[in-house]
Amino acid sequence: MIISSNTKISEQKFISLLEATCLYLKKIAKEDEGYFLSRGGIDFEEDVLDAMILHAEGTDFEGSIKRISGQKFPDIIACDYYGVEVKTSKGKDWKTTGNSVLEGTRVDGIEKIFLLFGKLSKPIGFKCRKYEDCLYEVAVTHSPRYLIDMNLSKKDSIFNKLNISYNDLRVQKNPIKPIVDYYKSKLKEGDELWWIGGDKTSNFVLIQWTNLSEEEKRDKIIEAFCLFPELFSSSSKKYLRLSSWLVSKYGIVSPSLRDSFSAGGQEEVNLSDETIKFPKVYGHLLDNLEDIKTLIKSKDATELSQYWREEVLDNKVGLWTNLITRNSKLDQNKKKYLLEIIKNKTSVL
Repeated sequence: MIISSNTKISEQKFISLLEATCLYLKKIAKEDEGYFLSRGGIDFEEDVLDAMILHAEGTDFEGSIKRISGQKFPDIIACDYYGVEVKTSKGKDWKTTGNSVLEGTRVDGIEKIFLLFGKLSKPIGFKCRKYEDCLYEVAVTHSPRYLIDMNLSKKDSIFNKLNISYNDLRVQKNPIKPIVDYYKSKLKEGDELWWIGGDKTSNFVLIQWTNLSEEEKRDKIIEAFCLFPELFSSSSKKYLRLSSWLVSKYGIVSPSLRDSFSAGGQEEVNLSDETIKFPKVYGHLLDNLEDIKTLIKSKDATELSQYWREEVLDNKVGLWTNLITRNSKLDQNKKKYLLEIIKNKTSVL
């Protein structure tokens, strides 16, 4: 990223240029309302460019204003330092979807960006503000994008919520992480982010659980037992996080997860001197215990901490065993047998 050293250009002069541009656009709209009602986004960029060039005559910006071709950010630049992102709406309010948080198409050297917004519906209007002062949330299309509100109070900007400035965020190596962390902190029980960045994006197609192969179902069940110890509880909400996770990570939906985990009554477990009956979910657990253990060992401690809501150090399987028994509603005698079976079939790290 190239950082411009051009600090001698007056920001207030550029703001005055944009204000004059908006006043000029309003004058045209008053004289010919139908003109702007018929304009689209690309057309309006041309209108803004022409108005800025006109009002730059005799100023420090004369001869420096140009429109950037292609999918670049921002749309118009001046003095290779200032930028204007042009947005439009045919709706009744001053809101729209903004640009990518990652800003991979940002023009090098452009340090100060403003939004010029045209509301091309009755009553027609135009506003300009600093880019970062209009961004209130982040939404996801094919990638995380800012949401724009031209009437936004500064205290309600996304950067105020993140407790980081726009310029500090945009130059970070991974600007998505603070945003993901913020939205994670706001999740309610059972909610999950459906887009979490990196290689952990959901499938484009939603897949029905019943359309998975038996091997695919088994893989997901093993990972679910690894990550969600509440599956062994009696809570009516024990499948909430699991169902959100299946959608967010794999694009898998299921109208009845219970059938795959705990339906089917009791499971008989043969011990050395007797047979103990456990709820079916424990039968699934014990059938897949070695693979669950292997997966737990391979998981990053940070990921496990996120799902288990416990600090994870080096004793991963041991902590998982404790979480399973802590959530379990088995009587003490059966809990003792369960621990004995797990310890006999796994070597606790």
